Amino acid sequence: MIGTIGCRWANRNNRCMEMGYALGEPHWGKGIIVESARGLLNVVFRDYEVERVQAHTFAENVASARVLEKLAFTFEGTHRSALFHRGRFWDLKMYSILRGEWRVMKQ
Repeated sequence: MIGTIGCRWANRNNRCMEMGYALGEPHWGKGIIVESARGLLNVVFRDYEVERVQAHTFAENVASARVLEKLAFTFEGTHRSALFHRGRFWDLKMYSILRGEWRVMKQ
């Protein structure tokens, strides 16, 4: 196994899922996550009544933000000091894509 990717319900009543991914460093920069995420998003929007898929990245993680931008996610803003992890607070960038945007992007 070189990584993982998936979606979970963030809020089923609001038809919102959260996408997350991780990849071993030797495999970075090869387009693996972008390709995997495209497949995952196709399944999510085809098989689930989802209106919105969202994702967070650490503000410092420029490569992860770039993945989301390649997938046509929209940057919505920064949640300041939103996560306490490894002894410090981290800012998180929020991105999302809506069902209609994904449909248009696929064409």
